[in-house]
This record gives sequence, structure tokens and C-alpha cells, in this order.
Amino acid sequence: MACARGPLPEPGVLAALVQPTPQDRPAHEQSFVEPFREQVLELHARGVEGQAIWQLLVEQHGFGGSDSSVKRFLRRQARRRPAPASGSRSPRARRRKSTSATPASSSIPSSAGCAAPGSS
Repeated sequence: MACARGPLPEPGVLAALVQPTPQDRPAHEQSFVEPFREQVLELHARGVEGQAIWQLLVEQHGFGGSDSSVKRFLRRQARRRPAPASGSRSPRARRRKSTSATPASSSIPSSAGCAAPGSS
């Protein structure tokens, strides 16, 4: 057996090479949603919720999986997507920032230089 020479690929490249494709996984590990991947991802990208996507799959294709299988599929896909570009924040992060307890221009005086109670 010949031995390969040279530097190893980056860890991310190696991980992608050893990750099984959906077709390589045993039947019990494959998602019922996988055959409808493109349609599901397109609908979700347009803002359609998992429950509605499931209903469409049932009506249009006689889908035999549960609504939970569609939601689980969408969660797994979300974890695989790259992080948003810098400078963009999630609605939760924007909400957190806009409801801060003490705004920068607060009129609350600093405690520096204040006497302790009862020391006057």
C-alpha cells in the first residue's frame, strides 16, 4: 500500500470528506424529508413554517412522515448554514440591544464621590 505525501488538508476539509452523504446512511438514519429537500428548503427560505410545509407535502405527495420530521430537518439544515455576515444581527439581538435597562445618556448620577448613608 502506498503512503500519501505532503501536508494534510484543513480539518474542515477532512471532516467533509468523511461525512457520509444522505444516500450512504442506513435507512433508519435517513430523513423522510430528504427526497423533498429542494422544495422544503425553498419554501422555508420564502418564510413558510415547518407545519405548513408538512401539510403541503402530505397534500401534494402523500408524505408519510410527521410534522416533527419536517421541523427536525429544518433545524438540522439551519445548523449547517454558515453564520450571518458581520454587522447583521438576529431580531433577538436587536431586541436585546433596544431594551437595555440604562441608556448611555442616562440622567442617573454616578455613585463616585457619594457619602455612605449615615456618614454625614
